[in-house]
Amino acid sequence: MGNWNEKATYLSLGQKHVLALAMVLSKEPEFLILDEPTAGLDDKNVDIVIDIISKLKNKIELSILLIEHRAEEIRSLADRRVEIDGGKLL
Repeated sequence: MGNWNEKATYLSLGQKHVLALAMVLSKEPEFLILDEPTAGLDDKNVDIVIDIISKLKNKIELSILLIEHRAEEIRSLADRRVEIDGGKLL
C-alpha cells in the first residue's frame, strides 16, 4: 500500500481510509459505523479495506454497522443485513 512514512496529506485515498480506521480502532470502540468505507477506491484498495474489515469482524468483539453501495462485495461480512432500494426495504 505504499510508503507509510509520508505525511498524511501525501497518502493515497486507500491509505487514508486504512489510517482513519486505525485511528478509530486505537480508541477501542465497542461499536463502529463505517459509511461507504470503499467509496472512491480502486479495486485493489477495495479488496484491502474489505480484508481489514473481515479480519476485524473475526478477531475483535466489535459490532459494525456497515453502509455500502457495493452490496455484493461486502455481503460475506454481514451476520445480518438490511438492503434498501429506492427508499424501500427489501
